[in-house]
Amino acid sequence: MKIIRTAIPLNGFNIDELTQPFTFNDFDIIKNPVFLQREFGFPILVKYLGLHEFNILVDSICFYAAIGCPDEICENPMLLSIPAFDKIDIFLTCLWFVKDNSCNAPNLFSYVLESGVYSFLNSHSLYTTCIGSHVETKFTDEELNRTVEIVQKLLNIAENDTFNKSIYTDAIVSIPKNGIHLGIMNQVDYNLRNRIERAFLFLKSARSSSFILMKISLYMNIYECLFTTDATEIVHKMAERVACYYTKDKSERLLTFRLIKDAYKIRSRYFHGKELEKKTTFTSTPDLLQRLDNLTRIVLTKIIIEDSSVFLRKDLEPYFEELIFS
Repeated sequence: MKIIRTAIPLNGFNIDELTQPFTFNDFDIIKNPVFLQREFGFPILVKYLGLHEFNILVDSICFYAAIGCPDEICENPMLLSIPAFDKIDIFLTCLWFVKDNSCNAPNLFSYVLESGVYSFLNSHSLYTTCIGSHVETKFTDEELNRTVEIVQKLLNIAENDTFNKSIYTDAIVSIPKNGIHLGIMNQVDYNLRNRIERAFLFLKSARSSSFILMKISLYMNIYECLFTTDATEIVHKMAERVACYYTKDKSERLLTFRLIKDAYKIRSRYFHGKELEKKTTFTSTPDLLQRLDNLTRIVLTKIIIEDSSVFLRKDLEPYFEELIFS
C-alpha cells in the first residue's frame, strides 16, 4: 500500500484565531512550507508543476491529508482526488453558515512520492462574498466546529446519501465513463433530491456568482424550494411564510415580507431580461442583497439544525397554515 499525499491550498482563509488543530474528513489545516516541501518531493514536483505553482502550494494555508490506498488507486490519484475535492468544497460552502466570506480552494495537488505519480485539479466553484468581492476572513475554532456540525446535519438529512459515501465508494463511482467525469453533485437524479438539498444547490450557485442580480435571483430560488407548495400566488405566499417563520415580531415580519417581495421583483425582471424598476438603483441592490444574505443565513440554519424533519415532509401546506395563523 502506498501513500497519496494531497494538499488543497485555501484562498481568503485566515487561521490566526485558531487555538487548536483542525481536521475535516481526514484533512488537516496546516501552514508549514518546510513540511510540504518534504512531503511533495521538492525538487521533483517542481518539474511537473513549475516553480510558481509549487511555491503557491507550499506557502499557502492548506487542507492536507496523507492516505494509504491500494496500488490501483495510487496509479491514478484522480480517483481519490475528485471525491475528496468535492467534500472540501461542501465544507467551504457551509462556512457561509457561520459568516459571509469568500474562502476558496482553487486547486488540488495529489502526489505519490514512491512512484512519482501526481494529479492536479482546478475547482469548478469559486465563491465570493454576498456583494461579489474577495476578502480574507478569520475563523475561530468554534466557527469551524459549527461548520462541521452543519455539514454533518446535511449528510444526515440527505435521503439518497448524495454526500455520505465512503472515500472508496466515491473513487469507484467517480471513474470517468466515455472520457466524461460527472462530479458527485451530478451523479444523483435532481428529482430524487429533497427540498433542503435543492436549496443547498442554489446556495452553492449563488455563492459562486459574483453578479449581484444573479445572487439575488438564486437566493429567491432557495426560498422557492423551501416555502412554496404550488404554483399559485407564489410571491405573496412565499414572502408571508418566510416572514412568519423568521420571527414573531410584527414589525420585523413586515420588513421581512417587504424584503422578499422586493427581491423577487428584481429576480423576475432580471430572469426575463427586462430593465429594473427606476427605484432599484445601482447603490440600493448591494444593501438589499446584504439584508437578504443575513436573512437567508438565519432561516437556512434554523431549518437545517432545528426543523429539517418538518421541511422534509411531502405536504407542507398544513404546517404553513398553522404557522401563519398561530
